[in-house]
Amino acid sequence: MYLHAAVPTNASDDYISDAALQQQFSVIQAAYAPHDIQLSLAGTSRTMQDNITTYAATENENSIVIGTPNPALESWWRSKRTGDHTTLHIFVYASMPFLGQASFPDPARPKSESWLDAVHINAAGLPGGSQQGYDLGRTAVHECDNEDTGDFVADTPRQKDATSGGGCPEGKDSCPGVPGLDNIHNYMDYSGDACKVMFTPGQEVRMHNLYNSVRAASW
Repeated sequence: MYLHAAVPTNASDDYISDAALQQQFSVIQAAYAPHDIQLSLAGTSRTMQDNITTYAATENENSIVIGTPNPALESWWRSKRTGDHTTLHIFVYASMPFLGQASFPDPARPKSESWLDAVHINAAGLPGGSQQGYDLGRTAVHECDNEDTGDFVADTPRQKDATSGGGCPEGKDSCPGVPGLDNIHNYMDYSGDACKVMFTPGQEVRMHNLYNSVRAASW
């Protein structure tokens, strides 16, 4: 895994520092280790360049990232993308319209488009970041296992809407007609970082299956 930061030229040395990126990696590593997913940090980078500090993506009709309207951003993504699909790259920005977005490998996508495979994170959501309620680095945990159209996992209770507001509403039940409360403690909900602490056994199986069938099998 690599973490790359886009930093304004007038930023202080400690803004999205290498130490902060390493701390973010430690949060991700700790979240996935109990599920037999071993991650290693291959390196970090910090690029001070004003025209790449704001995240912008171009999406297709299925909300899949297919590029960026900013040529400087595309150049940066391409220059940092090394390794195969088992090598995850996380890009961190000073400004994003949301906390994070992920673009995962597609077996049908040619190798020439491998630079699109990445996770993108708002610096405000890093450990110690400025986004109240989401400042423990768990946005990155969520995005590394993103699921936009239902989780296809049997042991996660049904949930009508995502939790929001940065809190931890114990007892929330948006689907009272079916068993189980909302997944507020699950990394895949949008509750506050302090609330998100677990994946289910079914999610663990799905993560391993997807890694083996997509990431490890691509190229």
